Amino acid sequence: MLYVFSIVIALFLLPLKFISLYVDAPLGLLFGAGIIYIYSERESPFYYPGIGLIFCGLLLLKSWGIVFSMILAGIYLLNEFLVACKKHNSFKEFFSKTLTIFLILGVSIGLTQIIWQIHLRTNGIEDTSMSGGGLAEVLTIGSNPVLTERLRRWARITFFGRAGSGLAGLFSITGVCLLLFLAGLFLSKNHKASRRFTAIIFLFCLINLALLFLAYFVYFPEHEADQLASYERYASEYFAGWFLFVVYQLSVCQDRKLLKNKVCKTIHIVLFAITIICLPWVFELGHVPPKQLIGRREILQPVLDRYDDELFDSETYRIFHIAQNENDLGHHILRYEICPNTSQKNGWSFGHPYPEEIAEPGTRLYTAGDLEEIITSGYEYILITKPDQQFWDLYGNLFTEKRMQGDSLYKIENGQWVLID
Repeated sequence: MLYVFSIVIALFLLPLKFISLYVDAPLGLLFGAGIIYIYSERESPFYYPGIGLIFCGLLLLKSWGIVFSMILAGIYLLNEFLVACKKHNSFKEFFSKTLTIFLILGVSIGLTQIIWQIHLRTNGIEDTSMSGGGLAEVLTIGSNPVLTERLRRWARITFFGRAGSGLAGLFSITGVCLLLFLAGLFLSKNHKASRRFTAIIFLFCLINLALLFLAYFVYFPEHEADQLASYERYASEYFAGWFLFVVYQLSVCQDRKLLKNKVCKTIHIVLFAITIICLPWVFELGHVPPKQLIGRREILQPVLDRYDDELFDSETYRIFHIAQNENDLGHHILRYEICPNTSQKNGWSFGHPYPEEIAEPGTRLYTAGDLEEIITSGYEYILITKPDQQFWDLYGNLFTEKRMQGDSLYKIENGQWVLID
């Protein structure tokens, strides 16, 4: 009951950037469940298998899950190390626990990430998200004005937030971090183990923010790295997990008699009431999933139904999606809907930039030859869901048959793009 209650609280009450419930929400919540589990279930006979399951869940949810798995392992080991320092002849036990946790982490990575990479290679799926930089770039920050500006932007957003973000002002990334830390210390009063664990979570929060900054050098495309795209949302993943632990601390305050029985019950009743009010079926608040996403899926469904026989047989295909001046939501919803088939991650609008640009990261101008090479070399189908006159003017000669309006599907056979009626 506590987990369900805490999850709903974290989703609806925190001033975090969960405008839409991306995969970041379940990642942060599972991370928080991991923190609580490591702290509270040490006497369980299934303690280590449970940690392994949490690692596997984090690794499967998102690529950043490997970082969160390592952070959970770090939280566990640092806590055990500090406990060992207070006891005599306990470092042998600590060494054994270290080997155990690294073995569990290694097995979890083997069961998830390695198998996933084999799947990607087997089906010819390329990871297009890596930037052209590397960690070596970090060493040039002092002499590289672009990288220096990126560092300044990161520091400014971290401490003060930015316009239009839910993490700004008092609730900037730094502000939320300190608020959670102070709340945790208050709820840990007269309980050294809980206070120590809160300090460890705070330390690894700082480490997570630093790792996020480094990720913009080695993982994100350059145009996203310069803008620190979605930085607040990624930082919110850790905060959601930390918030769950704070709720857990509140739930045990009554047992430790930190707060009076009536005070604890009052706090829980208030939080529960606010949670109920914030549920999507009460006064139509919340809208989960957001109504605009439902509408986009409904628009795509007839298109996918038309080509069901071609795209959803027993094979897995690489599909090149074209949607002129379409934003990223429309493209990525289609990528989800065509699973288990795959599509390109970036670049679905082509030609000269539009006066009112909607596509993100922007419409790309290729020569007809370059676009033909990109498509022919790595895809079995071309799915056009939103053509326009500019597209046909620039790239129409690549198609033997054209459907000027509406959607169309082309199969790539021997270098030819064959229209499927």
